Amino acid sequence: MGTSYFSAVILYAILLNAQSSLANSAAGTTNGTIPAPVIIPPTQYWSEPSPLPSLLLSSVIGSNREGNDGPWSSFQLRVGTPAQYPRVLISTAAYNTWIVIPQAGCDVGCANSRGTLFNPNQSTSWRDKGLYILDLELNLNYSTNGDYGLDRLGLGLQETSGPTLDSQVVAGFQNNAYYYLGVLGLTPYPTNFTTFNEGQPSFLTTLKTKNLIPSLSWSYTAGARYRLKQVLGSAILGGYDRSRFVPNDLSFSFAPDISRDLVVGLQSIKSVDGNGRITSLLPSGILTFVDSTIPYIWLPSEAYSAFEKEFGLTWDASSELYLVNDSLHNTLVARKLNFTFQLGNFATGGPNVNITLPYASFALTASSPLVSNTTKYFPLKRAANDTQYTLGRAFLQEAYLIADYERSNFSISQCQWQEGLKQDVVAIRSINSTDTTTTNPSADPSPHLGAGAIAGIAVAGVLLLLLAGVIAYAFAKRKWPFNRLRQPQSEAARPGKDTDNISDKVEMDAHLSERVEMESPRGGKEMPGCSPKYMPTTPLGELQGSPTPPPAAHEMMDPSIYQELPASPVPTDYFAGGRVSRKSSRQSPLRRQLSADKGGQDSLPISPLPSPIPSPPPPAVIAEPISRFSRPTPNPVPRTPSKPQQRPFQLNLPHGSAPGSPVNANAQPVPSIAVHAPEPPSENSTLQQTPIRMKWKPADYSGDDYHSDRE
Repeated sequence: MGTSYFSAVILYAILLNAQSSLANSAAGTTNGTIPAPVIIPPTQYWSEPSPLPSLLLSSVIGSNREGNDGPWSSFQLRVGTPAQYPRVLISTAAYNTWIVIPQAGCDVGCANSRGTLFNPNQSTSWRDKGLYILDLELNLNYSTNGDYGLDRLGLGLQETSGPTLDSQVVAGFQNNAYYYLGVLGLTPYPTNFTTFNEGQPSFLTTLKTKNLIPSLSWSYTAGARYRLKQVLGSAILGGYDRSRFVPNDLSFSFAPDISRDLVVGLQSIKSVDGNGRITSLLPSGILTFVDSTIPYIWLPSEAYSAFEKEFGLTWDASSELYLVNDSLHNTLVARKLNFTFQLGNFATGGPNVNITLPYASFALTASSPLVSNTTKYFPLKRAANDTQYTLGRAFLQEAYLIADYERSNFSISQCQWQEGLKQDVVAIRSINSTDTTTTNPSADPSPHLGAGAIAGIAVAGVLLLLLAGVIAYAFAKRKWPFNRLRQPQSEAARPGKDTDNISDKVEMDAHLSERVEMESPRGGKEMPGCSPKYMPTTPLGELQGSPTPPPAAHEMMDPSIYQELPASPVPTDYFAGGRVSRKSSRQSPLRRQLSADKGGQDSLPISPLPSPIPSPPPPAVIAEPISRFSRPTPNPVPRTPSKPQQRPFQLNLPHGSAPGSPVNANAQPVPSIAVHAPEPPSENSTLQQTPIRMKWKPADYSGDDYHSDRE
């Protein structure tokens, strides 16, 4: 029984360990605690301007056209209680969520073209925080106000489509001059409304804190309507889809300014037409910011002048766009142009990667309020200084961007377009994970077997070998030669037999030495209930020369024999399987007869029973401790919305700076604004979110008066 129990315990441990190892390996987890990445579901809508004038938009209630500078692939959100369902674009620079709210003059058609509206007054979970400036892309002179608050925020149309989080920062805005659709911010930086210690965590950070994503990371590509069968955009939190890009070995380090952290060196731009003619469009390398919030590509004067000369582009001062009429568009299409952007960590030199875009990436459509009539435009903008150099959403139609905020690096890869490719989502492990991972996911997309899975498989193998040894030992023990002398079931235990002689018959079957004592020259056939094949017929040497006559048959059945002995309890030996213990003082009739023939002394040697070997206790099944992988503590500085302005203003912000050192996988982002150093976090603490409190300014301040206070 002990061996069977021990074997069962080992088998159960093997199965449990193997199941855990396989689950960890399949999910790409460490110790079974790493969650899967979260996929933000794209909508079937394309943010494409409607050809109808804005006054007629109300008649297009069922249209799936939205936006005014696309087409762009939008994403579905759930906001408020009960849920409302706005459609937004992805912002790789924002740290909270912006949604269009109702305004005067925006009817049903207008609301549909702006991704539907969110009404805070209809949400029971809305907690208003007041009006602040939407301080994103201030270096591009984008400025509008937003009504900030906290509310429930979820991904997708249904609860099963994605996670839902409470108390997320949501800003409602109305102005359509700069942002026509809302945006979902992906960065992990918190938002501060009051004091330094009350920063509201971002959506990404909250997901990581609740262990809903494996790390503070994300991946994004804008999608391309002109590719295959209209390829939708892809946004994944905590991982990437390796079926969407061609991997490379280049990793970019974060810039120190957290408002412009995804900075790359744009080393060259070249165009190649169908005849193989190559034209250089960027005289010298620059450092530029990658941001999906806006659709445009902001370049210095030398670059946009080269574009104007080569492709016949004309700047429209009223709309501040390069408008393209049908004739110019057809000419550019006929040239079969491709544009190659060479990127590196620095403006010149070092490893680089090429991202190629066809002309279709730049053939976008603008509508009201950007222009009065819907028309095509080329998404090139004139940058006033180096703080405005930006690669916007148009660039990300052909580029796949992966950002890892725990390791402070990111990668940009060429999108691949192949019909029938299945989605292949890979988790980006936390920097605290004990498993081996690659800091640049696009550099080595091959799957890795985690250390936890390897250890589990090894332990399962050891346990399997141990089980095989136990089974072999048990099998060999059953084949041991002395076990063949074990007597079959006694007649006393058989149904219908006399049970008065149980003690005698069982005592004789208790051990081999007991059977030896009963040996006689006449063999064992004299004893009823004993099989002859277990009793040797050759007498032992001690009995030779003094044969003992067989007892009379009536002596064995004489009731007086049983009456001579008191009826005392008979101790049993548990390990003898219920047999009578040898400690009993009762003797069998044969023993008494043999003793009488020898003058009252036992002539047969009596061997003591060996001490029973207790069954070994079952091995303790040691469960591996479940470890949650906490984020590192890069201590990013929160960004604070400012009080609203009453009239436009001009900002004179300092020039951006370039990362001046090679790629450092462990470098942490350092904000460009000097703040008081917070208390150092503990070793196991989560991401310390030290807010920056922006000083409230009156409505009539100018750009030169704009400044911030630090606490």
